[in-house]
Amino acid sequence: MRLAALTASRAEVLAAHRSVLAEITTSGTMADLIKAYFASSNFEDLALETRKSYERQRDAGGVGLLAVFGKMRCNALKTTHVRQYVDKVGSRLNARTGKRTTTMANRYLALLSVICVWGLQRGYIEHNPCEGVDRFSERARDRYVTDAEYAAVFNAASTPIRAAMEIAYLCAARLSDVLKLTTFELREEGVYIRQGKTAKRQIKAWSPRLKGAIEMCRAEAPAGATRVVCNKKGNGYTRNGFESAWARLREDLAPKGAAVDWTFHDLKAKGISDFEGDKRKFSGHATERMVALYDRKPTLVPTIGSEAEK
Repeated sequence: MRLAALTASRAEVLAAHRSVLAEITTSGTMADLIKAYFASSNFEDLALETRKSYERQRDAGGVGLLAVFGKMRCNALKTTHVRQYVDKVGSRLNARTGKRTTTMANRYLALLSVICVWGLQRGYIEHNPCEGVDRFSERARDRYVTDAEYAAVFNAASTPIRAAMEIAYLCAARLSDVLKLTTFELREEGVYIRQGKTAKRQIKAWSPRLKGAIEMCRAEAPAGATRVVCNKKGNGYTRNGFESAWARLREDLAPKGAAVDWTFHDLKAKGISDFEGDKRKFSGHATERMVALYDRKPTLVPTIGSEAEK
């Protein structure tokens, strides 16, 4: 954005700068602010999975930030507008679970606040309208997938889904990290995983079961395929494509009396819960607090007169 000629005096540059800020403040829209944030180094420095999540929240139809706030003048956005928006998003019902999408509302609010703070510091907006807007309370997820529940889904799944389940469980890996695995990450010592969310780099040591999971998928892959989890044509799965296949599998199992009320991401928690060594080192989490959120296996405690008491 040109302010003045290179020969301009300091006073002329500052005056031009004030003029530009005034114009942004009075005529800039939220779309201008949102697009500026997404073009910034702050956004580029985020982890890949975080950037993808933010982009989905920006572009979502109906409730996306651009669709709802894009045409508003930056300083016309008030705290009451944000509260109404959060309440509306939180009142929607999840088509699968029938529950209110309050967690989603919290995520949209968090992103909007990040953008407004960024814009406040750069003259796009005069105050943060998200300040003082309460989030919905969230209860930490505590669903533990039993071995029997795991086996019921595993036995009904296709080979790529079976392999993905095993890698996610045995390596405590996120779906996105499983799907992007290539043959180049299969090292002599184990499977190299660079977590998309935290950028933590680990080599998950080989075990007979982990080797079996890799070999299971590679046996059906055509020659030259580089993605570990792939279809019979050798193509890797997109996140949406895999989640659609996972959803169909759950729907197919429901009429057979094996209703699946847990998510694929719960397999990471099952892996951490079942691991008997240093859970923090195994999971790659930076804090014990994060480990505790994923460690969901019920603890066996003694009762009066039980063998455990003795």
